[in-house]
Order: sequence, then C-alpha cells, then structure tokens
Amino acid sequence: MDIQQIKPLRFSFPIGRLFQTELRMHGTFVLFLIWIAADQFSSGGWSNAAWGVGFVCLVFACVVMHEFGHVLAARGFGIRTPDITLLPIGGVAHLERIPEDPKEEIIVAIAGPLVSALLSLIFWSAHGFEPVNVQHQPDSFMEVIGSLAAVNGGLLVFNLIPAFPMDGGRVLRAMLGFRISHLKATQLAAAIGKFIALLMAGLGIAVPMPMLVLLGMFIYTSAKREAELAESQPAKTIY
Repeated sequence: MDIQQIKPLRFSFPIGRLFQTELRMHGTFVLFLIWIAADQFSSGGWSNAAWGVGFVCLVFACVVMHEFGHVLAARGFGIRTPDITLLPIGGVAHLERIPEDPKEEIIVAIAGPLVSALLSLIFWSAHGFEPVNVQHQPDSFMEVIGSLAAVNGGLLVFNLIPAFPMDGGRVLRAMLGFRISHLKATQLAAAIGKFIALLMAGLGIAVPMPMLVLLGMFIYTSAKREAELAESQPAKTIY
C-alpha cells in the first residue's frame, strides 16, 4: 500500500525474512485476525473461523507480493528495503531512501500495482474469466480463486489513488518533480494526500466504515511526516 522512509512502526515484531528484507507484523494485525476469527466463529463455528482467517492470510500473501514489487524495483536502483510491516489496512515497505530522480520513483511506485495487476490476471484466468461474486464469503476453491482475482484488482485500483504517500501519490509527486523542486513537489503531493485522507475518513464516518476511517488517519499522518522529513533535508535538484 505504502512506501516510506520512516523507520519500522512501533508495536511491530518480526515474523520472517525474505530476499534480505525482514517481514514484520504490527500488533493491530494480530487483533484484526482475532476479530475476524471471532466474527466468523459466531456465525459458523470453528470451521468458519479457520476459513475466514485462512482467506485473510491469502489476501495478505498477495499484499506481501505487492510490496516486494516495490522492493525489487528499488533494489534495481541500489536502494535496500530493511523491512515490510503488515497492518490491517495493508503493507508498508520501509526503504532506506526514496529515489530523488522522478523517473526512478515512478518505477518503484508503480511496481507494486503492476504485481497486483499480474496476480489479478493470473487468478482471473484460473477462474476461467467468469464473473466474480464478492457478495458472500467464498465457500469453494474456485470461489477463493475468483475472490483473490477481485481483491488484487481492488488493490490495483485503490493503490493508484493519488493520495501521497500511497503508490498513486508517489507517482503524482514524481510527475510534479519534473516541473518543480523535490521539496515543493512533496509539499503539494502531501497536501493533496491529506485532503483525500480527510475525504476517506469523512466517508468512513458517514457510511460507516471504521477501516476507511483508520486508513484516512494513517494516510494523513504519513503524508504529514513525509512532508516534514522532506523539509528537514537539504534542497533537492529540479529534474
């Protein structure tokens, strides 16, 4: 979901390592799994609970692959990714530095959504390119495949929203960086990101959708921190 230069989030712990990048899980993700299990247990017992948690784990396996799209693209430019943190709202890849060249930033930012697009196409083709019903919990292998196709398609579209520092916001900042300084591009992209974040939170309150409220809050605070980080660094060259 997000690329950032900020150090690992507090209350997260390591769960493994892949391609020299540490995988971390935030404490809220554990609470999210417990909530899913309890909700599914109340409607169908232990089998439903296991099914619900298992499907969420499959979804987040796709999220990890999305984040590794960023990781491998960044590595092509000599940028390490010390860790990836899983949150209930998605994944956060912690890059040791953000590319200053707009062309490089676009490639790193778009690599994750491209992985989601590829996964969606693979799952959809395995589903026989049939319409996918996402109105109920999948209860067969083919419905799981179809749901994963829909989820990855959703990840693709959602991550391209120009809400900095989400992937679409990174692309927006890079595009602005071709015309104005890195700092001004960051400030403008962050302002747009915070505005979109407030709209998300407002919609989440109105619907209501608590997860959308949390996502809006996360994007708002991340955009604010990214802008503050850019303002604390030396002026960047205009590309």
